[in-house]
Amino acid sequence: MQTRTRVCFVLMVIIGISIILAAAIILKKPYIVERYEKTPFEQSSELINKGERVRNRTYYKLSDGTWECGGYSYKFRQELSGRMPAAIKDSTFVYLTNQEITFEQAWKGIVGGAAEDMFAVEDAVLVEMQ
Repeated sequence: MQTRTRVCFVLMVIIGISIILAAAIILKKPYIVERYEKTPFEQSSELINKGERVRNRTYYKLSDGTWECGGYSYKFRQELSGRMPAAIKDSTFVYLTNQEITFEQAWKGIVGGAAEDMFAVEDAVLVEMQ
């Protein structure tokens, strides 16, 4: 009888530990892997004139592969390069998004005056430009 009690006790301990481990894995919150700091305002003009990249927001890469900015989570970090109409050089925009976007959508989201060209903050946010 004692052997049966010990076996039951061991099984209960194993089940308990398994439940705790499963809960820890499921409830584990992603953590910050890398921080991309906003470019200080006083350096922005100089960097733009040099053709260098400027970060207009601080954002984070998380341990689960997602991105975070301003309290919103995004699935993708898209770097989009191309030439806007009438521009003399190419531009690069870096967006955090929850959907794939095109270069045209990217630049219209910045300079397009129409409301339908703008992104809702939960869908996409511009974080860098060059």
